[in-house]
Amino acid sequence: MNPNELELVKLAIQQASVAGCCEWKESAARLVLQDARLQELGLNPKEIKRRLVAYVCVGSGVKSVVQVPEKRKFNREHYDKVIVPVAEFIHGLFVELELVDDDPEVPTVRIVSAHEQQS
Repeated sequence: MNPNELELVKLAIQQASVAGCCEWKESAARLVLQDARLQELGLNPKEIKRRLVAYVCVGSGVKSVVQVPEKRKFNREHYDKVIVPVAEFIHGLFVELELVDDDPEVPTVRIVSAHEQQS
């Protein structure tokens, strides 16, 4: 993993108001809309993105998780995540991100998953 990648992920989230810097993968957004519990709490894709941006903009963390080869998803060596506080979820809301453009001035991330953090 490129050591600057985590900073680029944070920057992309912080620049979410710039069109395209932080967007949903369409299939992930559809899954969120099909999740009855998330919908019951008003956690649609737009609201999840809003909370993600607000949380990261106050200095809260994005973490990179290295995946062991036998458990890799999509042939990625790692993934980036943010655990966004949600009062109704004991462990928060897990949001998985993928850096899709590492432009140092206008990086881009894609939200590829969001669900209740299990532990």
